[in-house]
Amino acid sequence: KEDREKAKKLLAEQEGKLAEVAALSPEEAKELLLKQIEEEFKGDLMDHAKVAAKILDDNGLDARDLNRRGDELKKTRPDYAVIGLGKLALFTFFLPLTLIALSPQIVLGRLLGDSSDEGVDARSTYQFLAAMFGSLLIWPISATLMTWLALGFRPEMAATYNIDWLTLLGQDQWQQYLMIVICWLIQLPLFWISGHTFCLGWDALSDSRKALTRRFMDAKQKQELHETLAKIHPLL
Repeated sequence: KEDREKAKKLLAEQEGKLAEVAALSPEEAKELLLKQIEEEFKGDLMDHAKVAAKILDDNGLDARDLNRRGDELKKTRPDYAVIGLGKLALFTFFLPLTLIALSPQIVLGRLLGDSSDEGVDARSTYQFLAAMFGSLLIWPISATLMTWLALGFRPEMAATYNIDWLTLLGQDQWQQYLMIVICWLIQLPLFWISGHTFCLGWDALSDSRKALTRRFMDAKQKQELHETLAKIHPLL
């Protein structure tokens, strides 16, 4: 009995739709049909896109890990791998200086960002402010500390490298004072360079991690992703 009622209700709905279409002009009926087809394809497209997005997200990937055609995971190019190794080499070389110069800014940006409950945009704003104004406030302090340490360990450095950095310009007192100023000033562009190499190295580490994830991704998930992407393209 319930099945009959459902069948009657469905039949009445279909008859109502047919009557509605019959009352339309040919152009309006065509437009309505195209709209229904578009909605149907749109629903299928979103369903497939959600499946593909979930597979990528479960593996720590996103749409940027697809190739230009968007039909499969992109492969790592050898020249990109060489460039990445160069970035990592610069990152490693400047890492001690980076830790001295940028650690206070990193900690400050993290603390300020975590103190906000306004979402990612607010966190990024606080971290940007720490990076921008921290360079003006923290770098002079770091340069002063480094210069003071260089003066304190001057005998050890001279014994190790067979050179006394304080007397490079001469033995006069004013020349030594000038050398201290030069030592302080030269650290600021080095801090700036170390910050850039840190960003390059971090990008290389992230790219390497994603490249390894794409390379060793579960075969079944990779196949499912490929099939899902193949279903999406005809709907675009």
